[in-house]
Amino acid sequence: MAFGIKNSSRHLRCALLFSSVFIVSMGILTHTSSALAAGEGTITLRGKKGDVLDPENDSRGSCQLSIPGVAAGRTIQYQINSPASPCYELRVDEIEIERAPSAVNILLTDDYHCSTTLGSEHHARRDPESNRNFFIELKTTVAGSTLVLESLSGLMAYKGKFVTNTDNMNNRSKGFRVEEARAMANDRITYNLSCVQVTVSEGPGTPETVGVEFTTPSDLIDAGKEHESKYFNCPAGTVMVGRKHLGDEQEKTYYKCATLGSDIVQEESEWSVKFPECGYRLKDDGDDDFTTCTDAREYDKTKQEYIYASCNPDEVMVGRFHEGDENELSQTRCSKLYKGSKKPENQLQVIPSSWQGPVEEHKSDYTCPANQVLIGRAHRSDEEGYTKWRCASLKAPKPAN
Repeated sequence: MAFGIKNSSRHLRCALLFSSVFIVSMGILTHTSSALAAGEGTITLRGKKGDVLDPENDSRGSCQLSIPGVAAGRTIQYQINSPASPCYELRVDEIEIERAPSAVNILLTDDYHCSTTLGSEHHARRDPESNRNFFIELKTTVAGSTLVLESLSGLMAYKGKFVTNTDNMNNRSKGFRVEEARAMANDRITYNLSCVQVTVSEGPGTPETVGVEFTTPSDLIDAGKEHESKYFNCPAGTVMVGRKHLGDEQEKTYYKCATLGSDIVQEESEWSVKFPECGYRLKDDGDDDFTTCTDAREYDKTKQEYIYASCNPDEVMVGRFHEGDENELSQTRCSKLYKGSKKPENQLQVIPSSWQGPVEEHKSDYTCPANQVLIGRAHRSDEEGYTKWRCASLKAPKPAN
């Protein structure tokens, strides 16, 4: 279906597109994730929202990520550009870290997939998948390591050294070393952070886990026509493992949900921020206003950028919202899983696989492999555009003997 939008509704669509669950406090936009458990380290990211090239844009925001206390022996990736992320639409320029355990590696990069391979493309106004311009590798050396507020570009000066900066209260960083740092250009670091990857070394307290097995059902759940399916939630006690959609938005969408077991307890998160189903279009940095996919009446589908809608770490997909055609907005819903009871030590680990696809959306019929669940979907353009999927395996705490 061709893209189009009436001028009278453009501002409303833009407001929806760039809206989030940020709240206003003392004139500064802030956003924190769900309550952090005792003993967890915290990563606070700060930056701008909106057009970072607008000299009159002074909107500041922040978001908070955790370094889980039960993550020994694991690598966890925070996807900043996912609509489910507490950092969605925040263009980061500063970072601070508190109470980090010893022997933790933290990778900061503008690569969507957390790679340290650099590329040559750069888009300042948006941070698309093609941006791969910098990475910074931090390592902690003592328990309770602290990184006081520092700019991302400022960390480059500490390559191969301990970070020794101080904040305006004269607090000094301790226990953080910049192991490696590279950038295509220093001015490509600010406002382009896409991935924060946290790797916690194994130790005597590393929990033992066992794989979670379940049977994927053969039945599909009819959610109605795509343009009127609205909110879909997997039935209570189940999680999403597949989706089928053949044709345009006038055709039906089906989902496949699997039951994990009577001893698995779910804790559903809130619905993600609404995001454009068709992705977005890049614009020249010299343009005056954002260009979304709904602004173009004539467009090249290959120039549409994917929206990667992924669950946050250790969450799985349980619901999706969509109403209308590809010009409208979507949401996803995810859930934490626990074995027995909702205690941090009982939470299931979600181990992501690689992204699969792409396939044309009007031919989309995908079910995760055996004993895997859905954790992400990416899409660009209309029903003739492409869809990708990401699945994950589950691990549960090993029962005590």
